[in-house]
Amino acid sequence: MMAISISIRIRQKPDLPDVVVNAALQHGIENTIQNSAAYLSNWLEQLQNDKALIVQAAAQAQKAADFILGTKFEDAVAG
Repeated sequence: MMAISISIRIRQKPDLPDVVVNAALQHGIENTIQNSAAYLSNWLEQLQNDKALIVQAAAQAQKAADFILGTKFEDAVAG
């Protein structure tokens, strides 16, 4: 059940490179620049309005990485 939860959260906030490549392939470079600027502007506004957003995103990314790598909390503490 954890994999589904992490997967859904990751898909809700796509990575910037994925968005840029996808837009470039579908609409060409000129539209990509405009869309990327709008995308970045939106994220900047969200980050300015919610100071905890970057910390939450980093925590979710760490959980996803731990899941993918098979790291358990006990493993990380033991080193």
